[in-house]
Amino acid sequence: MNLLIFAHRGEAQEFIKNLALKSAGKDLYLNEDFVLLITGEGIYEVFTKLGPVLGEYPIKKAFNLGIAGALEDTIGLDDFHEIKTVYCHTGRPLFQSFTLDHQKDALDLITSDERVLSNTHAMKLSNFAPLVDRELWAIAKLCNEKSIPLRSFKLISDMAGGATDCFDLKQKAMEFSTKLLEFWLTLEQPKHSEDSEVLPPMPMSFTQKARYKALTKSIKLSDLDFKALEENILNDIGPSLTAKQKANALLDSLELVTNPVKLATKTKFDKLSTPASEIGAKLIFDKSFEKKKFTLQMEINDQKNIENLSKLADKLKFSDFEKVWNGDVDV
Repeated sequence: MNLLIFAHRGEAQEFIKNLALKSAGKDLYLNEDFVLLITGEGIYEVFTKLGPVLGEYPIKKAFNLGIAGALEDTIGLDDFHEIKTVYCHTGRPLFQSFTLDHQKDALDLITSDERVLSNTHAMKLSNFAPLVDRELWAIAKLCNEKSIPLRSFKLISDMAGGATDCFDLKQKAMEFSTKLLEFWLTLEQPKHSEDSEVLPPMPMSFTQKARYKALTKSIKLSDLDFKALEENILNDIGPSLTAKQKANALLDSLELVTNPVKLATKTKFDKLSTPASEIGAKLIFDKSFEKKKFTLQMEINDQKNIENLSKLADKLKFSDFEKVWNGDVDV
């Protein structure tokens, strides 16, 4: 198995979704090819979480992906760089470095035990490397102890120093995660027989194709008739949707097939929503079905619509939906 290591859930979110990874505990996700671990920020978080994973799973290779700050203004934002050698600074430099598996043109990086929020701190670290992060040195140390090959790829998110805005970086988590996934998919991946791959029935983006590939593989392993299943889903997709919306609708439906609990939840919600659909209204839930709320949507073009909404209040019981959120998904 290969291990994917991220510092933050925001950076990992597109990998979890598009590679069809399933939760195996707090901050740990699995499929048959990968283990994905979210370590948290800082070297001490890495030591706490990564060690047990390396001991439990048969990891052949490890990959660290995430954002890093630039310490030199010649480095472009949004560029990707592979890491060659990683150093560490914990108030003072640690005289132990690790050279990772890498291709040519890789850059060095220094891991800081604290956030780099001043230009003085950034300048001090720039004497060691042109890039900075918070975790890689600890990851490299543990992988070195287990003789596990490690490669690291960093997306440059900002210039480290006084201009760093941590809140702004959190707001960009989805954007960073998408870019990291698209970059990752250009790297060498486990090869599968071409005969086993199914081409998408419609145009899809790079990340949509990756999600489609992972879902089709998962469904095939369950011995379901994939072609018949896909055809039924496509017949139910509204013709007025855009190409992107149709692709997402197909992917969301396929994901339900791979997640029996989520499918049962949706089926139960559809049944409870019948009184609303009968008057032309729609109940909209979040995609994960985890948030205990929904949106009631209805076009009002007649007094009768308002009267029907008034009657709907007597038929819809929020407590019935709460039971489903609390685990009662028997249909």
